[in-house]
Amino acid sequence: MHKKILVLIFLFTFKIASAQKETIFSGLVIDSKTQRPLENVVVGIQNSVLMQLTKKDGTFELHSALIGEQLLLIHSQGYKDLLLKVNSDFGQKVNLGILLLEEDQIENIQHTIISLLESDLNEDNSSSETTSGLLQSSKDAFLQAAAFNWGKPDSVSAD
Repeated sequence: MHKKILVLIFLFTFKIASAQKETIFSGLVIDSKTQRPLENVVVGIQNSVLMQLTKKDGTFELHSALIGEQLLLIHSQGYKDLLLKVNSDFGQKVNLGILLLEEDQIENIQHTIISLLESDLNEDNSSSETTSGLLQSSKDAFLQAAAFNWGKPDSVSAD
């Protein structure tokens, strides 16, 4: 009986000692536009194997045994990555609060590729009319893309 009590005391002491050797990061990840919690967002310490997925309510709790300044990476498909500088000390609980993820607009832009085959460039009248129309439409798409990227639609003129 005394041996069981001694073993339990030893295990309990070991559990307390090991719990004080980690930092706990917690927070809530939400969409900046809709203000809704984001589920299954990857939260992890950069350049380490420590990572956690957010729950249905957007919360996470990441346990780290690393000490010192770390970079916390928050990543989800379709959103811009969020990189936070955090400082971890043993036995500390760090609440990061509400973390906003913005949609990645670059992934939403459609890129158009126009391909021409050698047969499209033959001397045949029907294909040359089609090719000239195709080239004109590619020029229009190029001008629209240039106006979008430069943000000055008035400065672009069609020839």
